[in-house]
Amino acid sequence: MARLVETSDEFVGVRKQFELSADCQAMEDSWVNMYNKEPIEDGKALLALAFRIRQQAMRELSAWKQQATSLLASDLRGIELSVDFMLFESHLAYASELLNADAHSEVIKHTQNALALSARHGNAWKKRVATCLFDYEKLAYANLGERNHFLVVAKAQVTAFRLAETEGVPLGISGHERIVALVLVASTQIELRDFDGAMAHSREAVGVQAPQTSINYARMKLGTALMANGEAQEALREFERTDREWTSGFDGDGGFDGNELQRIRKALDHNLRTCRQLVANKEGDTHGAAMARAEIEAAAAAAYGDEYATPIDCAARAATLLVDGKPREATDAAERAIKLTILHQIKGDPMAMMQLPATEARAFTLANCFLRDDDRAAERLTCVRAALKRCARGQLEESCAICLQKLVWPARLAKRDWVRIHSLTRATQHNDKLGTVVRPPTGEERRAEVEITGSKPGERITIKVRSSNLASCVAEPGQRTYCAASFERPVHESQRAVITGCMHAFHAKCIKRAVDEGQMTCPVCRAEGDFVDTVAMCELMPSWDRPSETY
Repeated sequence: MARLVETSDEFVGVRKQFELSADCQAMEDSWVNMYNKEPIEDGKALLALAFRIRQQAMRELSAWKQQATSLLASDLRGIELSVDFMLFESHLAYASELLNADAHSEVIKHTQNALALSARHGNAWKKRVATCLFDYEKLAYANLGERNHFLVVAKAQVTAFRLAETEGVPLGISGHERIVALVLVASTQIELRDFDGAMAHSREAVGVQAPQTSINYARMKLGTALMANGEAQEALREFERTDREWTSGFDGDGGFDGNELQRIRKALDHNLRTCRQLVANKEGDTHGAAMARAEIEAAAAAAYGDEYATPIDCAARAATLLVDGKPREATDAAERAIKLTILHQIKGDPMAMMQLPATEARAFTLANCFLRDDDRAAERLTCVRAALKRCARGQLEESCAICLQKLVWPARLAKRDWVRIHSLTRATQHNDKLGTVVRPPTGEERRAEVEITGSKPGERITIKVRSSNLASCVAEPGQRTYCAASFERPVHESQRAVITGCMHAFHAKCIKRAVDEGQMTCPVCRAEGDFVDTVAMCELMPSWDRPSETY
C-alpha cells in the first residue's frame, strides 16, 4: 500500500492483528507500482483499482470484525484511513490527467471527491490539499472562466497556508509562494471590484518574510488595489517605495528569475508614469481613473505571462460561456479581453488601441443585457466612453438609432444615493419604501446595504440586496431611484441598451427585431465585421414583441 500511514506505531499493531487477503495485497502492490511511475501513465485505471481495493478491504474487514472483539475503533479508523489514502491520491492523479486533457469540469468532480475524503478523516492530508488539490481546482476554474469559484478556491488555499503556519504543520511552502498565492487572490478581487479585500490581501503579502523581489511584487499589487479604489496618492507612495527598494538580485527561495524581473520592472515603470499623471491631473473621476487602473492592472499582469493569452481567445471564451447560459462568466471573460487589449497596446501593438472600443462594447452589452447588473454595466459604460475619447471616435448616441426613443443608461450606486425597495422575499413590510445606500455594491457576491425607516419611530433598518438585482428606474426629474430586489424590473430587459462593435446604440428589442428580420449589418453605418457580436447576441435574446410559434 502507499504506506505513509503505516509508518506510525498506531497502525503497526493493527496490521499484526488483521491482514488483508493475498488477492487484496496483490492489488495494493499493483497500485503502488502504478502510482510510483513518473508520470503516472493511466490515472483512470489507478482510480478504478483504488475503488476495487477499498471495496475488497472493507468487505474483509467487516467479516473479520464478526470474529474478533479486540479491534478498537481507532484501529478500524486507521485501516480505513490507509485504504482511503490510495483513493484520495488516485482522484488527484486522475484530476491531473484530465487537466492536461482540458476536461476541466471533470477535474472539479475529482478534486471535490478527494476533498471529501480528506474531510472524512479530519483533514488528514492537509499538505496535499493545500499544495496540490487547490492548484488543480484553480487551474480548472480559470480555464472555465468561472472567476467567482476561482476566488473561493484561491482564498481557501491562502487560509490553508495560514492555518498550517499557526499549527506548525510543515507544508514546504516558501515565502515567495505564499506571496504569489496572496497576490493571486488580490488580483482576482480587483477584477471582481472587491477593492477592500484586494488591499487587505496585498498588505498581508507585503508582510510575509520573503525575498525582496517578491515583496516588491506584493507592494506593486497593493498600489494597483489602491489605484482601483480611487486612492491615487496612496498608490503612488507604494509604487515609489517599490522603485526605491528595487533589486535585481536573485536570492533564492523560489523567487523570480531574470526574465520575470524584467517584466515586473517594465510594469513598475509604466505604473509610476500613469499614477504620477493621474495625481498631477486630478482627473481621476470620468475617464482617467477607470482607464488608469485598467492599464496598471494590465501592465502588472505581464509579470506572470498573461501576454501569452490573446483578446481573441477571451472573446471566443465569452461567446461560448454565453451560449452555455453563463452570463456572469461570459462577462468576466469579456473584461479579461479588455485587460489583454490594453496590455497589447502597452507593448506597442498599434491595432490594439483601435480594437479597444469594440472590446469594451462587448463587455458592456453582456453586463447590461444578459447579466443585468446595473452597477457593473455602469462601470463598463464609463470605460466605453473613455475608450471612445482616447480613440477620437466621437460620442455614444443618447437615443436608439431605430426607434429614436431615449435610451436609459445604467447608473452606479454610490453612498447616500436614494433607492426604492421592491419585491423583497423577506421583510415584505418594507417594500416600495425609499432608503439611502450606506455601502455600495462590493465583493464577490456584489451586495449593497440600504438603510430605510423601520416601523418604530426613529428606527433604522439595514437591508442587504444583491447588486445583480439593482436596476435603474425612470423617476421624477432630479431623483435617482432603483429597484433593489425585484423580479419585475422597472427597466425591462427589452429596453436595455445594446452597443455594437461599431459603437452605435440601440434598444435590445429594436435591434433584436431587425436581426430577426434578416439584418446582418449595422442599420446605421452598414458595418459587417463589427456587427457580428451583436448578431450572435441577438440570436440568444427572446423575441419580446411577438408570441412564440407553436409547431
